Amino acid sequence: MSLYKRIIGFWALLLLGACGFEPVYAPSTSTNSVRNNFDLSAPTDRGTYQFYHNLKGQISDNPQAQYALSYTISQSAANASTDADGKSHRGVLKGSLEYRITRKINGETVKTGKVKGFTSYSALASSVASDAAGRDATKRLMKILSDNLVDELMMVAAKGEI
Repeated sequence: MSLYKRIIGFWALLLLGACGFEPVYAPSTSTNSVRNNFDLSAPTDRGTYQFYHNLKGQISDNPQAQYALSYTISQSAANASTDADGKSHRGVLKGSLEYRITRKINGETVKTGKVKGFTSYSALASSVASDAAGRDATKRLMKILSDNLVDELMMVAAKGEI
């Protein structure tokens, strides 16, 4: 590595430290309260169960929490690639999640928002393989939505809104 790159890297780190940068996931930050401060809505179907399972891996479901987190997931599927005969080769799965954070003590809505995600899958194989690929795409989409929601919750906590 050249001396020039080392000097630039040193100054970049120095400036980053001087601006008050603080990692979101650091143990001493206000975002740490997000991990166990929510009572999560119960899953109602396969997709919401996968979402709930992914979300619960990042923040715990605490019935005695200060806030309740409710959400509505919607998803749509579309063909992304078709041949001249009209046969689909790829499917695209788009999803959005609308969430609401309410204070449990008085039912006041603290924050509402929406996160989105998408994924795709191959629809070229047999119907059994295409169905399996579609289920896997749903699982990946729920992971994407849960990760996006946790990122959003961390930013809300960092701003001091919760």
